[in-house]
Amino acid sequence: MTGDVISSYKFIKSGAKISYKLVNMARHHVQKRRFVDFVDTVDTRLESMSEEELETLNELWKSNIGQEMINDFSESVLQCSSERIRTALALQFCKDKKPELSTPELKTFLMAAKELDDYLVDFFLFVSSKNVQQVSNTPPYSLKKITGDGSESMSLPYTGEEIFININILIKMRFIAPDTTTRYEPDNGWQIYFGVTSVTTKFRILLEKSKYLLDAKPK
Repeated sequence: MTGDVISSYKFIKSGAKISYKLVNMARHHVQKRRFVDFVDTVDTRLESMSEEELETLNELWKSNIGQEMINDFSESVLQCSSERIRTALALQFCKDKKPELSTPELKTFLMAAKELDDYLVDFFLFVSSKNVQQVSNTPPYSLKKITGDGSESMSLPYTGEEIFININILIKMRFIAPDTTTRYEPDNGWQIYFGVTSVTTKFRILLEKSKYLLDAKPK
């Protein structure tokens, strides 16, 4: 009986070690692939830059600020599951000016990159598109509204629950801005309002550019 217990213990312990190795190998493989994708895009962008631009970028990377920047980008790339986001990070790493992000805007994007996946990227592109009704253009930022009821919600690409949850996630990430006038009216269904800022527009342009570059890559 004691021998059986010891054998079972050894088997469980051995299995745990094998599982750890597999998990560690998978993690290493995924992170390597993510970083290779990022570096490949960076290399492609560098090939199209002038000598003056390359020199300026090289001086930045060698500085203390540049070293911090490389570390921040590396952390975001390794935690990012979306190839579109990694491509967007590569563009910003090369100081792409279309769009040109300020330091606070870049930090916002770097932080969000760790949590964004393709599902949320698609949702962001949907809510920031012209297909979603704009109801106000007064300062400090424009307001958009999504409305759903028994019939209209059937034409939306997301359920009402998904929209409410994802809007709040994007607000937390600072991709869109908050608004307090979210309500439900029995006769008119539900409405959710949110703000579109200059940052929203920049991030949308960046992600659209990222998608264009990925679509243009040889398959």
